[in-house]
Amino acid sequence: LKFVCLEHRTEENAPKMDEETSKQRKEYSFPELLELSHLYRMEVDLRDWYFRTHYLTFRSFIERLDHQDAIDHLPKLENSPHLPNDRIFRLYSFGFLERELGSRLLYTDIVVDRNCKLRSVGPPFWKTLCNTYVRIVRRHPPTDDSRDHIIQYPLDFNMCKFSRHVASNSFYYSQESRLMRLVDEVPLDKRRIQCLVNIDPLVPENITVCPGNERLFAFVADRNVHVSTGAVPVTLEHSPSRQSWSYGLPPYIIREEFNRQEGFWWSPTSNGNEYFLLVEGYNDKMLPSILLSDYTMSPDKFECLPYAFAGGLNPKWCVKVYSVIFKYRTSFPDVEVWERNFPERLIKLVPWAEYLVNAGWLPDGSAIWLKVMDRLQRRVSVICIPLEWFLPNDCADNNDVRKADAQKHLVFLYTEESDTWIPNHFGIKFLTPVSPDTVRFIWCSWKTDYRHLYLVESRRTASVEENFGTPTLDTTPTVLSEKQLTFGQWDVFSDMQAKFFCFFSTSTNSNVVMNVGILPSVSVDEKRSLIYFLGFADNPLESHLYATSYICPTTKPIRISTLGSFYGNTDEGNPFGFSNDYTLLAVFRSNFVTPGECVIYALKFETFFSNDLKYVLPSAASHLIISVAPYPAMNGVCPLPPPVRIFHESIWSRFTSEVSPPQLLECEGPDGGYQLQCMLFTPSNVAVATPRPTILFVYGGPCAQMVRNCWPTFLCLPLFMKMGYVVLVVDGRGSAYRGKQLEIAIGGRMGCVEIEDQVHALRYVASQNKCIDMKRVVVMGWSYGGYLAINALAKHPNLFKIAISGAPVVDWHLYDSAYTERYMGMPEEHEDNYNKASLLNSISLLPDEPNRLLLMHGLKDQNVHFKHTALLIEAMISAGKPYQLKIFPNERHGLRRASAIEHMSATILHFLQENL
Repeated sequence: LKFVCLEHRTEENAPKMDEETSKQRKEYSFPELLELSHLYRMEVDLRDWYFRTHYLTFRSFIERLDHQDAIDHLPKLENSPHLPNDRIFRLYSFGFLERELGSRLLYTDIVVDRNCKLRSVGPPFWKTLCNTYVRIVRRHPPTDDSRDHIIQYPLDFNMCKFSRHVASNSFYYSQESRLMRLVDEVPLDKRRIQCLVNIDPLVPENITVCPGNERLFAFVADRNVHVSTGAVPVTLEHSPSRQSWSYGLPPYIIREEFNRQEGFWWSPTSNGNEYFLLVEGYNDKMLPSILLSDYTMSPDKFECLPYAFAGGLNPKWCVKVYSVIFKYRTSFPDVEVWERNFPERLIKLVPWAEYLVNAGWLPDGSAIWLKVMDRLQRRVSVICIPLEWFLPNDCADNNDVRKADAQKHLVFLYTEESDTWIPNHFGIKFLTPVSPDTVRFIWCSWKTDYRHLYLVESRRTASVEENFGTPTLDTTPTVLSEKQLTFGQWDVFSDMQAKFFCFFSTSTNSNVVMNVGILPSVSVDEKRSLIYFLGFADNPLESHLYATSYICPTTKPIRISTLGSFYGNTDEGNPFGFSNDYTLLAVFRSNFVTPGECVIYALKFETFFSNDLKYVLPSAASHLIISVAPYPAMNGVCPLPPPVRIFHESIWSRFTSEVSPPQLLECEGPDGGYQLQCMLFTPSNVAVATPRPTILFVYGGPCAQMVRNCWPTFLCLPLFMKMGYVVLVVDGRGSAYRGKQLEIAIGGRMGCVEIEDQVHALRYVASQNKCIDMKRVVVMGWSYGGYLAINALAKHPNLFKIAISGAPVVDWHLYDSAYTERYMGMPEEHEDNYNKASLLNSISLLPDEPNRLLLMHGLKDQNVHFKHTALLIEAMISAGKPYQLKIFPNERHGLRRASAIEHMSATILHFLQENL
């Protein structure tokens, strides 16, 4: 397909997009639609680039500079000089600017006066600290298999991930094969950027600085963990017998279905110059492999991805602890690494632990903790192992005695079991223990039918039973107390669909490093005994920031944020961040009309008494909005990109409608007892009584929420509305954050109950709104939504005129184990349910008319493999069913390249224009 120059049309000769013309004439050629898709992406898509901001972390100048130094180096506020009691903070954020195809480290300076009033230093805009991106151009093929490349680098640009050392105010990140360090100084021109080490042709991942030593950092490359101070890195694992194992990164199944991206953890403490590193290893060599083909290369390139299918083998896992000895000398090498082994294989002691969901260190560094789940995810346990029982390999202790005694030191802190699946939440937030032999932590559970927080205190010493003289592992935790902290018929926000990363501090001590990791969506101020979290206490469609005291939890928590927006949803960013003293809070928010903005709150605290208990609760004293500067911007201010020059203004001018906020509707489900949440988008220039072609945009998969008061980033929503389409989105059974019973209704019935809810909601909304033309309804979705789109067309061919399906799951036997078995059980035990859910058994129900089904799929899809679509096509050919297919040869599960996204949009619009 060639790009052709569009003929310039004036307003006089441009076709008018009236009702009759849109029904009877084809207004746009494919090149025109392609150009419109490009203009849409440049004009509309760029407005929400700030919404994609990642990290949030504060730095207080007062921690490192005296007040006068800060004043001398920062610009004056207009008509508002700095006062002696002012506190000056710097807020960092990691942003992604789409036009540059890369990321940048941003900052803004804030002043808090004695009355907790916030002011910005200069205009309240983000400023650029440094551009951190480089385009990834792989000059060398991977030296081994390319599985890590498949998982970690689906994009054509570098999304840097930072590790920050607070005491030195240093940021560590990678640029292609280089490991970089940025030291922020005041004034800005004193900042230092240096390359610590270059490991070309390898690409370092997950660079993480040691908490106790800013010169020591670790990273992952070539399926192994490396430690360095800037000299030649030292590799942790050298054993030839372990060549089938990978270290430092979780296996694909954990990244995809449990959203954990890190595979090693520094201990928060050290023993002199000895530092400790907990490392995860996995072996997936025994798994069957999927070949992902790249036919655009010469010769053809094939990528091999080990894949855990439903009912098949899963990767094996292990954990190791390493001692990293830092030597204060300049000779090479300056670090030594010793492996410390637990005397018995953990999987032998806990054979049911199929998944290592998360791991880490206790706050004092005396022990590691592991969160493990069984295969069906009906049982979850937290296990604690003292560091002292990870012994050096040359330890002289009798090995048999060590193995026997190992069971005495494997301590179960907490176990939860359920008849249904247990949703993965943020992990664990450990608090300072009351006594040396106990641990305290925050836990999230839906045991009361809603996700709520609990404060658990457990004993960290095991009770071992004797069985004929042989010690037997006791898997029953000794829970001393369990206090529920939140209450009510609403859920705490623990979105496992979004991957959250953040700088997270476990102490108010400025010398504690903030490591990057899965953000728990919960933060604890131990000084004031406060816990901050996101939840839906006020509105199931809006996530808000709340606080409660874990000394005296109130029935309803204190809401800090204001109603009318969705807080904490940044898709790829962290929900919120605090200053070290918990007096400043920054959080992202958006709503239907605001793409996204950062709000900074200054907090004040009030003391209360209840039954002789003294507790503190926060409230917002003032707030400040940090936005993107209008173009042009000078002096390092990060601008919103300038408008793209539209060469074919007559084409764009034909889109006279403006995007309006959606209507929110609610109706009772077809089976009763629950409500369906609906979101209806209509072009603002369309009369209420004018029937319009309608797109039912579906996802419908479990544990997801589509209807929420946030900026809609799915599909090309504004473009469809500008083209005159009505768009309907529905959340039914299986959707998240409206209680356990609604979520588990999908269990064992995927592809059944979701369609019933979508159709019922469509008919209800059409009865209440005359703008829906029920003779021209298209069902559209991607991934699970693509699966439902085909399912809907097969079951309701007289209702849906067209189905557009992207990357559909066709047969659940071929999807991954953790996701499928969580909701459907094991295939050998529930074969009937798997057969009912398979699209291959519904081929005969698909319509015989052409141009009613459009399939789209990327050949290099690492999640829903192209094999699904290939099997579907083969079955339709055998049954004589028509279809149209759009293949993206170099795309994965989500399209990333701008040209592919624009081509997909134009294809959809042209298909609808021709056939709807």
